[in-house]
Amino acid sequence: MGMVHYTSGRRNLTYEELIKSNATKPSKSFIPKSLLKLMLIRENELRISDEYQKRFHEAEQTSSSTSWLDVADELQRQVIREFHLDEEMNDALLCLRCATQIYPDLKDIPLYTKYNRARDGDLQVGDIA
Repeated sequence: MGMVHYTSGRRNLTYEELIKSNATKPSKSFIPKSLLKLMLIRENELRISDEYQKRFHEAEQTSSSTSWLDVADELQRQVIREFHLDEEMNDALLCLRCATQIYPDLKDIPLYTKYNRARDGDLQVGDIA
């Protein structure tokens, strides 16, 4: 979902915090770590592919009715279909998007967490921005 999604890695959430903050229930069908790792690798392959780079670029054009978040969502859904988990799409999406919170040692796989430059800012309450 990108940097605006609460699972983007901008904060070191624990799995328990994630579940408490999430309006959806934890997945009924938990995806094993080994499979999640393969799914994250495939997601990276698609993200850097010419096809998806073009789609991300087009989505950012002002005349586009599609957001880059929509493209990322479609990409993740494609990964889930490729791994034959489409009958459990919503649960599988949650597992994929939360993979680095469930298994912190996977955090260096997704490009959007590996190269995340987001950090807490320097401003304090009362500072003039």
